[in-house]
Amino acid sequence: MFRNVRLGFRIILLVLVMTVLTGVAMGVFMLEKGHEATVKDLIYSALVVGAFAVGIAAVYAHSLTSPLSSLDATLGMLSKGELPEKSDSRFPGELGRMQLRLDELVSVLRRNAGFAQQVGEGKFETKFQPAGEHDTLGQALLEMRANLAANDLREKERNWVMHHLAEAGDILRRHDNIEKLAGEITQYVIAKTGAIQGAFYVLNDESRNIDLVSCYAFNRKKYPKTSFKIAEGLVGQAVAEKDII
Repeated sequence: MFRNVRLGFRIILLVLVMTVLTGVAMGVFMLEKGHEATVKDLIYSALVVGAFAVGIAAVYAHSLTSPLSSLDATLGMLSKGELPEKSDSRFPGELGRMQLRLDELVSVLRRNAGFAQQVGEGKFETKFQPAGEHDTLGQALLEMRANLAANDLREKERNWVMHHLAEAGDILRRHDNIEKLAGEITQYVIAKTGAIQGAFYVLNDESRNIDLVSCYAFNRKKYPKTSFKIAEGLVGQAVAEKDII
């Protein structure tokens, strides 16, 4: 309970206690048998009591204001977004524990800032551990990294698709023969997608057959069955349902 009392009141209380104790001691001394108290004795006693109380209060106040000034300077830097270096000074008691907690806070904020900088540079694999289960800022940073990583992946996929569509479009513009076009575009798609095999089919409007124009597997041209009816086999079924095999 005493630790929650305001600093000013603690100093005043100390001065009063020391004054009373010193006054009682001087009173006992002057009331001893054979001793007559004079005005000079009273003035002397008052001066001694006052000087002693002021001295004790000054020493006690300095022991409190010095660490408080250090803590105030650190908090002032934090309020401006600055992260001060760890203090070399060590204070006893409650103020020392406050300083320790403040140093831990600065360390956590510095680590969070470093992690945010790494994520901002695109280093999404950077390891990071929140300070605790209820670390709101740490959890928010993890969610930020997950969102940025997902957006970066989508952007890379979009760029990949756009780039290769442009290359495929260039192939289409270079050819006016369907067989040459089919051969080159099939090889191109297999190479870019890492597929094992691929085939190029054309739907014949007159016969309504699905004709094979080009087929490659394991980097070699193949000659499987060349025609399917609609809904026949996997190829015909895919055409009939207008879906992917």
